[in-house]
Amino acid sequence: GRMVKAFDEAVFSHKPGEIVGPIKSQFGYHIIKVEGFRPARVRPLSEVKDQVKFRLLESRAAAEGESRAAALARRIEREKPKTDAAWDKLAKGDEAVNSFVSPPFGEKDVIPGIGQNPDLSKAIFAAKVGDTGGPAPISRGWMIWQLKEIQPAGIPPLKEIKDKVAGLVVKEKALKMARAKASELAAAWKAGKDVKALAKKMGVAVTPVRSHKRGQPIPGVGPSPELDEAIFAASTGAVVGPVTVPKRGAAVAKVVALTVLTPEELKAAMGAVRKNLEDQRVNNLISSILEERRRNTVITVDQQLIDRFAPKKTSG
Repeated sequence: GRMVKAFDEAVFSHKPGEIVGPIKSQFGYHIIKVEGFRPARVRPLSEVKDQVKFRLLESRAAAEGESRAAALARRIEREKPKTDAAWDKLAKGDEAVNSFVSPPFGEKDVIPGIGQNPDLSKAIFAAKVGDTGGPAPISRGWMIWQLKEIQPAGIPPLKEIKDKVAGLVVKEKALKMARAKASELAAAWKAGKDVKALAKKMGVAVTPVRSHKRGQPIPGVGPSPELDEAIFAASTGAVVGPVTVPKRGAAVAKVVALTVLTPEELKAAMGAVRKNLEDQRVNNLISSILEERRRNTVITVDQQLIDRFAPKKTSG
């Protein structure tokens, strides 16, 4: 139950020593060697104490964050801030709090500065101008909000959106040009023509890639699930594309070779992933401990000790 469904079904339907696959999941294709099964058991405290400590610290930090947000909400209820300056003043009193005014957004839109939050959007759009809500949980902690303005639904005046519209038109034209060039390159590549010379004439880049693994950034392109999907679905020698790469344009690729990991290579790769996850968990634990220590540290000033060691003033 800890692995994706495709993994679980494949692994638990085979015997130790058997090699399973390729298995397809949302992460790609996998070859699995079943090395053995362990009976279900309750892990001893010595094995899980670090995880338990991390969870406790994480839970304590979340509870403290919620408590501080509730206290701030009560203060807002008492003071009833009306202006941006009043809200900024509240935020300045606590380094963990920040205040900002969002641009207008629709009920189904991503909330600027917050992200996708349907529950929060629903609460905001059910409020009246001047209403305050929260604390509401968000990905970065807690949010207290005030509805400043309601704009009627409709098409905004052109003067408000003309720059945005112009930008979208330019991007659309650029994408069409990129796809046209990519289509011409793909056709030339399939016909065995000199692609580098044609690309140079077009003013586009050809980037050789020695090796690539699914999910890794592609040189000259960056992370691209769309191009990954096309490449790993193709056969050796196939020309792929044009594939639209968001924010970059269009890409064409040729699959020179496909390499299937050996069981030993797969085991080594899984070990590296496991090590990275363990390191990340340790780093999270250390960060939580340091934050806990920071909150609980009290600085005491001993004025007598300071006076004792302070340099004596002399008159000239």
